[in-house]
Amino acid sequence: MSPDTAERRPRRKGGAPEAHMGGSGTSVHAAPVSSADQPYQVMPPLAEPEYDALRASIAAGYDPARPVVVDENGVILDGHHRQRACAELGITAPVVVLPGLTEDQKHDYAMRANLACRHLTQLQKRDLIAAELKRDASRSDRAIGLLVGADHKTVGSVRRGEIPHPSRGPRLPVGEIEFVRRLHARSDRHDGEQIIARYVRDVYQLPPITVARGRILVDGFYRWQAYIRQGIAEIPAEDLGDLSDLEILKESVRRNSRHGLPRTTADDEYAAQLEAAAGSGELPRPLSLHPVAEIFPMMTDEEFGRLAEDIEAHGLISPIVLHRDGRIIDGKCRYRACLELGIEPETRTYDGNDCDLIAYVCSMNGYRQHLSTGQIAFADLARIDMAAGAP
Repeated sequence: MSPDTAERRPRRKGGAPEAHMGGSGTSVHAAPVSSADQPYQVMPPLAEPEYDALRASIAAGYDPARPVVVDENGVILDGHHRQRACAELGITAPVVVLPGLTEDQKHDYAMRANLACRHLTQLQKRDLIAAELKRDASRSDRAIGLLVGADHKTVGSVRRGEIPHPSRGPRLPVGEIEFVRRLHARSDRHDGEQIIARYVRDVYQLPPITVARGRILVDGFYRWQAYIRQGIAEIPAEDLGDLSDLEILKESVRRNSRHGLPRTTADDEYAAQLEAAAGSGELPRPLSLHPVAEIFPMMTDEEFGRLAEDIEAHGLISPIVLHRDGRIIDGKCRYRACLELGIEPETRTYDGNDCDLIAYVCSMNGYRQHLSTGQIAFADLARIDMAAGAP
């Protein structure tokens, strides 16, 4: 097939033709695939649990709708992990040959094909942006943002070097960190292994852990574990000084609450024991939702991603609005974004009457969200039901 023929195939934005099963000009077969050279592996490797899940899925039955895509020389454009899993399992993967592309088209195709099936963190997207700027900095922020699926303002901040590097600052020997289970709020989450695997992949971009008394871990158990698994000798750390056991536990719970992890019964029971010995003190609670905050649906992943990027770039402009009882009545998505970004959310307390609470929340969200007809109907029903049950 000539390059001119390839140019007539359907395209995605960015100039790269779209491979599809059985389409005109593509060939689907068990073609020789070169795994030695991977110039178009533009994404970070899958974490071990993610790869194991992919391998198990392929072992159960390969999905023919997800072929390995190669150029005319057998170099993989999309499907590096699928090809690796098939080789380990002794399975021959279906292959789509996509010939006649320029180097830029191959790169852009690999980028878009992978973005369609990978969920990247904000830091990973920044890494992609930095790599694209290094490849060709003459492109506009909007062009690079369109390619990597990021807001052009984020591209601009990366271009200007506005990337905080949390690994700077004091460091402690990893082997000297002391983990005292009774003083640590969270180390037994059901998804702990997945968290550690993700942190291993981004280990140099993780924020510092927090310790007290020079070495006792306060916050950052999974980050610490990621450094251990990578065999890195030192870890960035913030030392809070000579805190008491109760102060360490309170600070541990407070910092983990910022990650969206609620306090457990075990925390309460142990805190009560410490407080009996060390005096009174109340553990901080994460913010919970007032029922009126549930009237409107959560944002889609795309909408939330744009919100998080905006807050990261400009800070939290609209404070989280709390009821007098401390629960969120407006700003649940902004609060979630602040937790994920590690930003201390600014709050203010609603000072109106409870009888006007529903109308207030509907007014605040009605102009802010672009809702579908179904979402509006759902919100109206929730509002009517809530109003009917209001005192």
